[in-house]
Amino acid sequence: MSRRWVPLLLLVLAVAFFCPLWRAPDGFLYRPNSLYSDLTITHWPNALFIRDELAARGQVPLWRSLILGGEPFAANPLSGLWYPPNLLLLVLPLSLAFNLLFVLHAAWAGWGGYCLARSVDSSRTGGLLAALAMMSAPKAVAHLAAGHVGLYYAFAWLPWLLWAVRRLAKRGRVGAVATAAAVAAMLILADVRLGFYGGIAAAVYWLMLVWAERRSDRVAAGAGAALLAALLIAAQVVVLAGVASRLNRGGLSLAESSIASLPPRYLLGLLVADHGGFQEWMTYVGALPLLLALLGLGRWRGRERWWWGGLSLGAAIYALGTYTPLYGWLYRILPPLGWLRGPARAWFLVVLAVAVLAARGMTALERGMRRPARWVDLVAVALAGAGLAGAVGGLALRLPANIVLAAAIWPAAGVLIALRAGGRLRASLFASLSLALALADLWAVGFTLYRVRPAAEVLTEGRAAAEWLAAQPRPFRVYSPSYSIPQHTGALYAVETVDGVDPFQLADYVAFMRAATRIDQPGYSVTIPPFPEVAPGEDMLLAHRGVAPDLRLLGLLNVRYLAAAYPMTVEGLAPLGERDGVYLYQNTRALPRAFVVERVTPTEGVGGALDWLADNDPAQAAVVDGGPPLGGPEGTREADILEWTPNHVLVEAEGPGLLVLGEVYDPDWRAEVDGEPAAVVRTDGILRGVYLGMGGHRVTFVYCPAGLGAGVGLTAVGWIIAAALWLAGWRLGQDGVQRKER
Repeated sequence: MSRRWVPLLLLVLAVAFFCPLWRAPDGFLYRPNSLYSDLTITHWPNALFIRDELAARGQVPLWRSLILGGEPFAANPLSGLWYPPNLLLLVLPLSLAFNLLFVLHAAWAGWGGYCLARSVDSSRTGGLLAALAMMSAPKAVAHLAAGHVGLYYAFAWLPWLLWAVRRLAKRGRVGAVATAAAVAAMLILADVRLGFYGGIAAAVYWLMLVWAERRSDRVAAGAGAALLAALLIAAQVVVLAGVASRLNRGGLSLAESSIASLPPRYLLGLLVADHGGFQEWMTYVGALPLLLALLGLGRWRGRERWWWGGLSLGAAIYALGTYTPLYGWLYRILPPLGWLRGPARAWFLVVLAVAVLAARGMTALERGMRRPARWVDLVAVALAGAGLAGAVGGLALRLPANIVLAAAIWPAAGVLIALRAGGRLRASLFASLSLALALADLWAVGFTLYRVRPAAEVLTEGRAAAEWLAAQPRPFRVYSPSYSIPQHTGALYAVETVDGVDPFQLADYVAFMRAATRIDQPGYSVTIPPFPEVAPGEDMLLAHRGVAPDLRLLGLLNVRYLAAAYPMTVEGLAPLGERDGVYLYQNTRALPRAFVVERVTPTEGVGGALDWLADNDPAQAAVVDGGPPLGGPEGTREADILEWTPNHVLVEAEGPGLLVLGEVYDPDWRAEVDGEPAAVVRTDGILRGVYLGMGGHRVTFVYCPAGLGAGVGLTAVGWIIAAALWLAGWRLGQDGVQRKER
C-alpha cells in the first residue's frame, strides 16, 4: 500500500470504530455502566460557555462564572482555550464537533504510530500494526469514554513527538527543530499531565539518540526545539504560573498523588482483557501486538530496542505507583509529582512502546525466514486445538466473554506467528491475517468500553429544576449538595452554582466552602463539596442528606436557591416544591450580588475572616484583609449592577462605605471608581470590596490575568519563528533537490 493512502485508510477505520456515534451524531460518549462523564461535566460545558460568550458579548471569557462561584478560566488547563483544534468547536454543532474531533484524533494517533514505526525501519505492514495498536488502544478508548478528552487528544500526539524527536536527532535541520517544538506544544496544550510524561520520555530518547550518533552538534538543535516549545505554550503556562500559588492542587501528599495506582493484579489484563473495565487500570494492548513486541525485542538488532523495551518496563513499573518503592522515591525528588495524580496514566507510554516493538516483530517475521521445522507444525496444531477447545468450552460453561475471546485469540495469534516462523505461511498472507486478527481483537474489546447516550437523554438531566431557576430574576447563585444541577445543564441554562466538579480550585475558596457547606472532608477533592466513599449499593449523591449548610455564608455568595436530591430541613430555607426529583428551596439569608456596608473590621487571611464570621452577621458588617476599619452604622444598602460579563462588571453604588461585590476575590481583578484606579480588597474571606467616599459612584471591575499579554505575545512570536524555520527548511530542501538534479 502506498504511504499516501495510509491516512485515508486510518480515517476510514476511525469512522468505523466510532460507528455508533453516527447513528446519533449529537450523542455523548460514556462508559458502559456510568451516568457521569468528564465530557459533560467539564469539556462540553466549557466549550458551550466560550461559544455563548463569544456570540453574546464578542469576548473570550477569561474568568468562568458558572461553577465554584467563579474562578480563573484562562489559566485552567481544562478550559480548552489554548488547544488550536478546539477552534472546530466554535463553527460546528457542539456535540458533533466533539465527536468529529474524537475520530480525527484516533486517525491521527494511528498515523503517528505508523510514521514512528516506519522511521525505525519497520515494514509497511509493521507500521500498519503499530497504527492499529495506537488508534484502537483499549487504554485510550476507556479514558475517552470516561470523558478524559484532553488525555485522548494528547495520546494522539504522543507518537508524533517521539517521531519528531528522532527526526531532530538524526537530521538536526531547522525544519525539524520547528516540527519537534510544535508537536511538543500541541501535546502539552492538549493535556499537561501526559505532556509531562511524554516530555520526559522524549528528552531521554533524544539524549540516547544523540549519544548513539556521537553528534554533539545536535545539542543546539534540541535546546532550540525546547526553547521554541516553551514559547509556543507560553500563553497557557505563564497565566497558569501566575495563579499556581493560589490553588489547592499544589503540594499533594504521596497518597493523593498516587491515587488510582495500578494494582499488580491488573497486569493480568495483559492476557485477558477487562471488558468494560475501569480506565485507569486498563492494561490490555492486544494479543498479537504483545507477542510480536516480545519477538521484536529479541529480533531487533541495535541499541534502540533496549530503549523501547526499557520505556515499556519503566512506564509499567511507574504505573504501579505506591505498589512499588519507585513512585515514592520519584515523588520526593520530582516536585511536579506534587501537582499530578494517577501514575497509572503512564501506561500510555507502555502502549506506545509495545506498538513500536510489535512493528519491529512483524518486520522481523516478514524479512527473516528460515527453512521449516517440524516442531513448528506441532506447536501450531496444539495451539489451534487449545484455542478451539477453550472457546467452545468457555461458551458451554457460559464463562465471561473476555475469557472466551482470550481462549480463542491467544492461540490464533500464536498459530500465525508459528506458521510464519516455520515458513508455512507466505509473508503477504501472514500480514493480512495478522492485521485482521489484531483489528478484530482490539475492536472486540474497544466496543465494550463505550456507549453512546443520545442528547435527548443527557441534556434533560436536571432540566426541570434548571428551567425554573433560569426563569427567576437574576443575578443569583445555586448550591446543590447532591449535584442536582449537572454542569452541562447549568451551562445550557446559564445557572451559576457555588458547587462544582473541577480539579482547578482556589485554595481560599475551598476553605470558605468547607465552612459554608459544613462538609470538612480532609484531603484534596476534585468536587465541592467533596463526596465520600460509599458502600456498594448506596447512592453517593445522598451522602450529605444529614448535613445542614451555613446559610449565612452561602448567602454572602448570593446563593438564593438550594437544590437537592432529598428534602432538607434547615432554619432559613423556604420550600419551593419538587421538580422531577429535585427539591428546591429559597435561602432567606441570601444577600444581593452587590451591596454597601458602613461598618468594617480588619483581619488577616481567610482563616481570620471565618473566625469573625462565626460570631458576626455579614448582613450587618464586613471584615476585610488589607483595608482600614469603618465605624459606621450596621446594615447594608443594595447596589445596582449595570453591566455584567465574565471579564467586566459595572456597579452603581451610594457611598460612603465599602462596596461588597458577591464575586470571588482574585488579585488579578482591577477596579476603578469614577474612572480612577482603586484598590480591590479581600472582603469576608473570599469576596471583592472597594472603598467609596460620599455620594454616588460608578465602580468598574475588570479581570486581566497577570502575564496574559506577555504569554500571548511570546506564543505569537513562537509561531512566527516556527513558520520561518519551516520556510527555511523547505527552501534548503528545494536547493538540495536542485543540486541533485544538476
